[in-house]
Amino acid sequence: MVFPHQSETGVGRAILSNKKSYSIERSVRRQVILAIAAVTTIVFGLLYFLAARHLQTQFDAVLLARAAGIVSLVDQDQDGVDSDFSEDILTEYSPQADEPLYLHIRNPDGTDFIKSTSLGDGHLEQTTRLSPEDAPDIRNIVLPGGRAGRQIAMAFLPRLDEDEDGSAAPAAEGRPVLGLALARSRQDLDRILLLLALILTGSGLLLTAGLAIGIHRIVRDGLAPLRDGSRQIENLDPSDLSARVTLARTPDEMEPIVSELNLMLARVEQAFQRESRFSSDVAHELRTPLAELKSAAEVARTLKAGDPAVGQFFSDVQDIAEQMNHMVDVLTTLSHCENGTLDLPLEPLNLAGLVRQIVGEPGQQAAGSVKLALSDDIGVFSHGESLRIILRNLLSNAMQYSPPGSTIVCGAETAARTIRISVANSVTDLEASDLDRLFERFWQRDPSRTAAAHSGLGLPLVKALGEALGLRVDAVLRNGRLTITLSGLKPADGGRQPVVQEQSAVAAE
Repeated sequence: MVFPHQSETGVGRAILSNKKSYSIERSVRRQVILAIAAVTTIVFGLLYFLAARHLQTQFDAVLLARAAGIVSLVDQDQDGVDSDFSEDILTEYSPQADEPLYLHIRNPDGTDFIKSTSLGDGHLEQTTRLSPEDAPDIRNIVLPGGRAGRQIAMAFLPRLDEDEDGSAAPAAEGRPVLGLALARSRQDLDRILLLLALILTGSGLLLTAGLAIGIHRIVRDGLAPLRDGSRQIENLDPSDLSARVTLARTPDEMEPIVSELNLMLARVEQAFQRESRFSSDVAHELRTPLAELKSAAEVARTLKAGDPAVGQFFSDVQDIAEQMNHMVDVLTTLSHCENGTLDLPLEPLNLAGLVRQIVGEPGQQAAGSVKLALSDDIGVFSHGESLRIILRNLLSNAMQYSPPGSTIVCGAETAARTIRISVANSVTDLEASDLDRLFERFWQRDPSRTAAAHSGLGLPLVKALGEALGLRVDAVLRNGRLTITLSGLKPADGGRQPVVQEQSAVAAE
């Protein structure tokens, strides 16, 4: 069963629609946004880490400075270890302070040396393994009351002090090692870190959202030619083969695709035009011989057996059949030339001998004479039968339309390491404006003056076969003489300067 063209397109689209869809725009946009979100998270996370580390370092530096201040208040003389610490002066260690500090200094035996009232019944954890040479131990702890805090623990030796009477202080090795623990709430630090985290998170989200919007527009604008091309391809109508994909802005990446697609569409259009032209040509050219055949058959029905006209009827039928067969052969050859399906192997040919054979063929007739401006030994590389058909049609056309008594000149010359063949004849009813139509199928300047055997396919066949052989066919009208040239033939060997010979025309077909 054959479906209409649009139905086939619809079935094809339905089959394609069953496949999993994939959008380059959505994929690119999603991947870019995810990449931006990941980079933003890493960058802002790193910023938060560095900022938090810096703030905590500053916090610890203040705590360490306070511990150093407390240590400087503890000294030792002959009477023992004493301290100038007083909550009356250092009120921040009292429970009445807005943000109290917590201090706990222990003797070597673990008894309390100094304990701030802010601790109440609680105490601060100390590391007894520390020695004065060890770095302070700073860590997060839970303060009395359950709040989060930060503590510095360290071991130190009391500062040596001389008595007022000038007696010597105890030896350094006799000083006790005291353990100090100083802590404070980290509520303000945590509040700042939380605010920083919120600011960075919000900034990151806003930046990601802004970049996502920008990326969406950039991707959308960047892929606009792709969407435009896709839309045009989707809207291609099988009934309009002249449509092409044209983009306002064609990216370099899409240029080969668009070019090849348009080239393919052009080839499809040309193929359909060739098929349509072939069908039209066959229908056009077979109309006349079929009408003649029908008319002959109607006349034959009226004839009686033994009538001499019966023999003429069969002769006419044979002529019509041969004419139709020749026409179909020519149209088929033209179709093969346009499709590029001809196999034309090249071989060395003697050009002068080939032209003489054609001029001497039975049926070649001319009203005047034919001059051959050809060297006897000039040779070319070409396809023998195709070149024979080209030259036969050129000479036959010249003989057919030359005025009586005129001269037809067939010559050859070397130009740019190639050989150019020319056939020139006088014409009386051809104008320069007719040259553009000279190689059109079935075109005839005056059909009433054209013999029935000539259907207007000779010169189109010359053009088609010449192009199939890689040759150039041109026509020039100057001073009443039409010259058709065939350029681009490769020489088979060297040739002498052509010698003009005159030869009477023989019978033409």
